[in-house]
Amino acid sequence: MIENSENSNIQQVLQSVGKTSVWISAIRAVLTAHFIDSFGKGNDQEGGQAVVSGGGAGASNINLSINKTKEFELYAIEIIKKKFGLSNFKDPRMEIKYPVDLVFDPYSFYFISKLNTKELILSTYDQYFNFTYDKQFDQLSLEMKSISKTELKRKEMDRIETNFHSVLSWADLMSSHVFYSIAKRTHLIDKVFLDSYQEGLQQFVVFGAGMDTRSYRLPLDAKCTIFEIDLPGVLKFKEKALQEAIKEIPPVGQCKIQFIPSDLSSLDWNHKLKDMGFDNSKPTLWVAEGLFMYLSESTIESIGELVSANSAPKSKYFVHSLMNRTSTTPYYQPTPHDFFKMKADTVKEEFKYILNLNCKQYLIRHGFSFNVKEIQEMGNNIISIYSMGSNQ
Repeated sequence: MIENSENSNIQQVLQSVGKTSVWISAIRAVLTAHFIDSFGKGNDQEGGQAVVSGGGAGASNINLSINKTKEFELYAIEIIKKKFGLSNFKDPRMEIKYPVDLVFDPYSFYFISKLNTKELILSTYDQYFNFTYDKQFDQLSLEMKSISKTELKRKEMDRIETNFHSVLSWADLMSSHVFYSIAKRTHLIDKVFLDSYQEGLQQFVVFGAGMDTRSYRLPLDAKCTIFEIDLPGVLKFKEKALQEAIKEIPPVGQCKIQFIPSDLSSLDWNHKLKDMGFDNSKPTLWVAEGLFMYLSESTIESIGELVSANSAPKSKYFVHSLMNRTSTTPYYQPTPHDFFKMKADTVKEEFKYILNLNCKQYLIRHGFSFNVKEIQEMGNNIISIYSMGSNQ
């Protein structure tokens, strides 16, 4: 881990980008470690991030995109192995298997590896232990039940501290379902981006971009622009925090990146977007990932109205929301590694999620009523649902 870095001050980081942005980056970092470990062992994932399909204006570039992505992965893997000591890395946490393709996000790995996260991981584990203990008490072994709650928590926290690793210790904190969920949504949205690109879209708008790194790790050409909208402090921190990683691992694509510093609830992002070169005569992919559960319904509706007003024909709108698992939702079977670890419902009260938004009707109401699709993930309590429609 790199010490004495301004970005290693975890309290400053949390104040700048928020707890969930750090958590999601950490999850992608762990998945990246698994990707690197599996790479070259006969079970690496062909094509990596280049999940492309379909025809359209960019169909002739599919093989080029895949080749560029492979080159990017090989180069970035060597950098990470050398810089962070992942060559021949052995750790029992690397034996945990997730029922989904892995994620390769070297920028998140770089960002998390530079942070001094030991106290954050330990304090978060301490904060949520009682909740997870009480909820899972009936499933505990007789040996665990014979120890007091306080003693068991101390034992578990000592284990985490003794085996601390800036990236892999997040697997001591988060349940396997959380990793599955983030991996699934990362692949899904990557595919939406790349499919849209292959169909000829060159303009992308990301609401609440946070520490998202698609602008750097997807093979989009120089004709494309990604507009990232988030609070001024978030974008300012992001630019600085990823600067070194981008210098060492040049982005795979050549797309232009425009930061739009704005509070989405104020709705001034619409004017700032146009000031930064957004062209509402071009079809656009709009993406709201990990956002709607934190906004009021009136703000969500206002965003929908402005998206609709600024969308040329053949635009798409992708939204992500949370819902309570129903009897028709495929069940996610927890693993033996998941005891005392955080799940989606663990932090529900702290973040006051808005659940069960009808995003399909939301899309239709705002003009994105063509080819509307919804995908639900596997779950055992709160799950993610992904909805997308086009306006023509």
